[in-house]
Amino acid sequence: MSWRYVVREANGTRRRVEASAFPLSVGGPDPDIPVPGAQTEEPLAHLGLSGDEVFVQPASGKVRVNGTPVKTSQWLRDHDVIAVGGARIEIEARGGDFKFCLDPAISIDDKKTDPPVIVGPPATTDTSAPKGSGETVSPVAFTPTPIAEARPRRPRIRAGAIVFWVLVLLLGSVAWALFGVRSVAFEFDPAPDTYHVEGPPFALQIGGRFYAHPGAYTMIADKEGYRHLETAFTVGSDRNQEVSFFLKQLSGQLVLTTSPAEGAVVLIDGKEVGVTPLEPLELERGEYTLFIRADLHHDFVETVTIEGKGTIVELEATLEPAWGTVTFTSEPKGAMIRVAGSSYGPTPVDAKLVEGTHRYDVILKGHKPYQGRVHVVSGTAETVGPARLELVEGNLVVLSVPGAVNVTVDGEYAGQTPLTLSLPPNQDHQLELSRAGYDSVTRGVSVSSSESQTITITLEPLIGEIELVVDPPDANLFVNGEARGPAHQTLKLPAVPHRIEIKKDLYEGFATEVTPRPGFPQTIEVHLKTLAEIKAASILPVIQTSKGQELRLIKPKRFEMGASRREPGRRANEALRTVELTRAFYMATTEVTNREFREFRSGHRSGAVQGHNLEIDHHPVVKVTWQDAAAYCNWLSEQESLPAAYVNVGGKLGPANALTTGYRLPTEAEWALVARHPEGEKLKYSWGNALPVPAGAGNYADATAKGFVLTTIPNYTDGFPATAPSESFDVNPLGIYNLGGNVAEWVHDLYTIYASGRRNVLQDPMGPAEGEFHVIRGGSFLHGSVTQLRLSFRDYGNKARSDVGFRIARYLE
Repeated sequence: MSWRYVVREANGTRRRVEASAFPLSVGGPDPDIPVPGAQTEEPLAHLGLSGDEVFVQPASGKVRVNGTPVKTSQWLRDHDVIAVGGARIEIEARGGDFKFCLDPAISIDDKKTDPPVIVGPPATTDTSAPKGSGETVSPVAFTPTPIAEARPRRPRIRAGAIVFWVLVLLLGSVAWALFGVRSVAFEFDPAPDTYHVEGPPFALQIGGRFYAHPGAYTMIADKEGYRHLETAFTVGSDRNQEVSFFLKQLSGQLVLTTSPAEGAVVLIDGKEVGVTPLEPLELERGEYTLFIRADLHHDFVETVTIEGKGTIVELEATLEPAWGTVTFTSEPKGAMIRVAGSSYGPTPVDAKLVEGTHRYDVILKGHKPYQGRVHVVSGTAETVGPARLELVEGNLVVLSVPGAVNVTVDGEYAGQTPLTLSLPPNQDHQLELSRAGYDSVTRGVSVSSSESQTITITLEPLIGEIELVVDPPDANLFVNGEARGPAHQTLKLPAVPHRIEIKKDLYEGFATEVTPRPGFPQTIEVHLKTLAEIKAASILPVIQTSKGQELRLIKPKRFEMGASRREPGRRANEALRTVELTRAFYMATTEVTNREFREFRSGHRSGAVQGHNLEIDHHPVVKVTWQDAAAYCNWLSEQESLPAAYVNVGGKLGPANALTTGYRLPTEAEWALVARHPEGEKLKYSWGNALPVPAGAGNYADATAKGFVLTTIPNYTDGFPATAPSESFDVNPLGIYNLGGNVAEWVHDLYTIYASGRRNVLQDPMGPAEGEFHVIRGGSFLHGSVTQLRLSFRDYGNKARSDVGFRIARYLE
């Protein structure tokens, strides 16, 4: 069991000790258990704990348990007495407490007196170790000093000789008796009324000490109120010895009588000892908690003190009644009553119940259980009831065709079929079954108590017509997920909601929900769109970058690039060739401006030309290389998490293996398509196919450029000696600004000269894979000759110029 450890000091003070505080020091500096008068630098002993068992172990002092010296360690039990230093510690282990009771009496060690020195045989070592209660001392081997035998004499013996040898024998015996004995001091706890020693002869007791030869002896002692002591001990070879004896008190008796006399459960300190009537209980000295409980009575609790020493304590315990009488009744009679697991009955019936509130059940076959509560007052009688018991309901299982039909019983909704109903017995009930699209059904029913019936009711459907007119007519029809053949047909369906689906490969499906109306035919017309139509409708014609730049969708087509040899101003690199673009793309409506480029590279400067500022925010950026333009495209793609169109190869940017949907420069073919074929017909100039240049045609080398441009356009003024705003002048039919003038533009392709070839179609051309120069397309504010004004004019370069900028493009997908 688990103990509560308590130290009771000499002044009566009690204090609790936790199990975790063990081992406890006895005596010494800062001891757990102080020993009055013992001034030592080390503890005299330690008290240890192993599981729930307590033991004592000597340290710097001598320790005795019940008078027996302890050399190593000793388990401790109730009534054990430890002698250490100048005190006695009595053990009390009962009632859940393990007490160390300190008594500052003088120890046995302090009362020793030196015994007289008697010369005897050589000492031997005592190897015995008293243990337990100290009632056993182990014997040691001893060989007495031999006495020399007399030599044989002549048969003639004189009287004087006989006397002489008798004296010699007597003197030897006395010498053996005197010089072979050991002095033993007896210590008793407590002192006995009588004691004596049994064992070998020639043992004496003189002045409180016992003189005897080494050997085994028995101590017999008695004291009133204590148990008879009869224990063996051994006299060893040491001249002066000490043996301690401990007398145990007799137990006390508790004679218990109870009222009521029988059936009461008795517990001592929480442990059940039996059911009354009981034989007298043997109890050790101490205080005990007596607890008695009996059905229908209050518990009895009292503290009992047992003095021990054979004394008898008589106790009469009267338990107060804690019950009242309850009479249970019911209609009809004959029911059983259940209260807290006990059954009473049949009703009417009296039941004795302990005071308090009880829940009870009234049970009768064929009737519904009844539950109630009753409050019982001790010593009173009362009647409960009658409990009116209702007959058990009958069961009605309702099935229907179709299923999931709504059911009402006597006007109240009860659920959907299949449904099990519990109905009051022997009564008429009205059932109504209804479902959308079906005629309702009403039926009367009746069930007996505990009876189970099953009925099945069929509802007639209400039918309506749905005519489907579908394009294309061979599309497939599904009604509520079930295939019904070609979609172009007339359906006859119950008047409930139906899901109509029409599907065909490569077409967008159609789905709707419709409820037929009996007597009112309905028509549904459906035109399925092809997936290509759906996709085309979803494409945005205009998009914007994250920086607000506008790009317009350009659809791919086949067209002709270059110029005829007979065309005035034509150059040799303008060979006629047929080109086909297969991918739709977006092209920016304006050239990239200074403000937009400085978001990417804040330190860029477009500079000036002949004193005319080229740094204005909304004017096109110039003095950028093709590499600068490609880097800007990659940066813009990164802002929108698009794949880069250009990759770094050998420290320079070049096209990715397959052009992505990221931002890039328009290819030369894309630029030519947008500039020369905005409405299908090939243009020679941005304004048309003839000279002179009309007013407002664009920003070219006009009269204001004289002095720093060799060739200017006579009689033409556009109002801008250098660059103009990116959105200046009119857009072409595709909504694109300044493809013919303002600044020339870097395009995606490396420069090469193509051979004439109208028959061989170039599909999605992007220029050669390698080269030193990139293509530049379009006129600028420095161009005024017929050659430069033409939209087929091709230039090239690899350095930045004050009249060259760029615009962005990207593929649709």
